[in-house]
Amino acid sequence: MGRLYVFCILFLHCASPGMPVQGWLFTKTKIGISGERIQGSKEGKACVHNLFGIIAVGNASVGAAIRNGTLKRVNFLEREGESWIGIYAKTCTVAIGE
Repeated sequence: MGRLYVFCILFLHCASPGMPVQGWLFTKTKIGISGERIQGSKEGKACVHNLFGIIAVGNASVGAAIRNGTLKRVNFLEREGESWIGIYAKTCTVAIGE
């Protein structure tokens, strides 16, 4: 397991949030997808989690984010990404609306 971890860190960056901008040690980004962000709106979030680039679970669909926020109308969509040294990554879809 130790050799796999070293290989992943040095060559593959195994767990990646799939964002356009990524840091080698740490990534935490937000990218607007569409719409206009309005203050005071409700928010729903849906995420996918990735471990070592081997296991990925979750549902980061727009529909899941809308359901999680109990939204009737969506004003803005964004995508959030986070990763730690190729060990863990998370990608979320965030729906903001009413």
